[in-house]
Amino acid sequence: MSATVVVLTDETLADGFRLAGTETQTVEDGPAAEAKLLELLDRADIGIIAINEDWMDATSEKTKDRIDRLYKPIVVSIPTPTAGEAEDERGSRLARLIRKAVGFEIKVGGDSASEN
Repeated sequence: MSATVVVLTDETLADGFRLAGTETQTVEDGPAAEAKLLELLDRADIGIIAINEDWMDATSEKTKDRIDRLYKPIVVSIPTPTAGEAEDERGSRLARLIRKAVGFEIKVGGDSASEN
């Protein structure tokens, strides 16, 4: 069974995710992100939704409760870049979050996944 990974982010980060081969949806702010997130939650083909951490923190409690009750898709926050944080550190942090959420190490664009 195959499931799609969708990244919900802003234009400044979108190209990197597109280059990695993920489906990428862009919005401009938190309210638009929550509306798009609710739309994505209803798609049966999506297994993981990654959303900017700041936007996830700003979503309503109603949306967070809905996410908590879902089996699929899994929603993870993408650490947003902070001043002085190296790209490798951000990537490692995101990989740990996904591994924790699904119990597998997922390599975007790779052929395999290893069980945690």
